[in-house]
Amino acid sequence: MIIFLSLLTLLFGCQKQEKSVVEKLYIFHAEEGVFERDPSQPNLCTLEMISITNDVAYFNPTPMRKAGTLTLAQFLASWQSEQLKMKEAPKSEGFVFYDKESKGYGHLAIKLIFPTYDPKLDKLTFILEAIDQDFPFDRKEVSEVTIFLNLSL
Repeated sequence: MIIFLSLLTLLFGCQKQEKSVVEKLYIFHAEEGVFERDPSQPNLCTLEMISITNDVAYFNPTPMRKAGTLTLAQFLASWQSEQLKMKEAPKSEGFVFYDKESKGYGHLAIKLIFPTYDPKLDKLTFILEAIDQDFPFDRKEVSEVTIFLNLSL
């Protein structure tokens, strides 16, 4: 019986590892940000992250636990590479937290649609889609912006 259970565990464990989807949690942080809602689509907005840290922290929970940092350029290159392979944006969901100073953090559940970076202005711009809601403001300047992004590649 023990051998049978061990074989089942080994078999199902091998099948799980055959999946090509790798999930990682990425963390972005900036001193300031500006949300601007798309007037034609209230669940879409642009988030400009200003004075962003150059390192993007990541954590890969499965199948092998791994953590580290990437430069912003490395993250954007991997995003664009995956987008070209898949012919669509990689699946990404997460949370954005902002305004630590005002009555605790504000937060939104989001999907990331497209990132771009302007090194001259030190500005990372995301197009975000709100999950299960519209963005609660048309335009908002915020401080201490952090995005926790679960990305499937």
